[in-house]
Amino acid sequence: MRRSESLVDSTVGTTGAIYAVRRDLFEPIPPDTVLDDVLIPVRAVRKGYRVILEPLARAYDRPAATAGEELARKSRTLAGNFQLFARERWLLDPRRNRLWLQTVSHKALRLACPLFLTVLLGTSIALARSPLFAGVLLGQVLFYAAAAAGLPLRGAPRRIPLITVPYVFCLLNAATVAGFLRFIGGRASAAWETGRVPVEEAARTAGGFDRPAPSSPLSAGRR
Repeated sequence: MRRSESLVDSTVGTTGAIYAVRRDLFEPIPPDTVLDDVLIPVRAVRKGYRVILEPLARAYDRPAATAGEELARKSRTLAGNFQLFARERWLLDPRRNRLWLQTVSHKALRLACPLFLTVLLGTSIALARSPLFAGVLLGQVLFYAAAAAGLPLRGAPRRIPLITVPYVFCLLNAATVAGFLRFIGGRASAAWETGRVPVEEAARTAGGFDRPAPSSPLSAGRR
């Protein structure tokens, strides 16, 4: 997705593990900023510059070992998204943000997804006498049942798509709700929360013996 964004214009944010910005474009940011890797680049975009992907450079992120760790990471990031939109309201103004479509479709709508799902479920229950909404309600019940079935299977070596996909989808939406609660509770932390990695594991990852997901850096400062 970021590759496509970069080809069209600019990416909405960067990879925090590795990115660069021109010195003259850097602006000091509040010390409690959670997503510096989004705020700094979008401010460069506001000045008329581009944020582009550099596919030849690589950084390696250790994947979350448990669902709880993944939930904690995602909730922190999503709390940062709520913080970002609360402080940088121009991002939601199509007259001021030339990346408005990408911003809304790739970031803002994700935050609203739990609300949409709740409204859909409530509407389906209220109108369940209709055959159409009864079918929609049944589909939701089956989907959430599959997600619940994924709880005891997390960490299993083999993945079952019909269970894994609903489980991950619900986990991400739970992280959105948790992130919102962190934000309104003033608990959005600027410190990156990660588990400790044994030296041997870090060495294997750096040496290429494991296959962690690569993150391509992005560069802010091209017109």
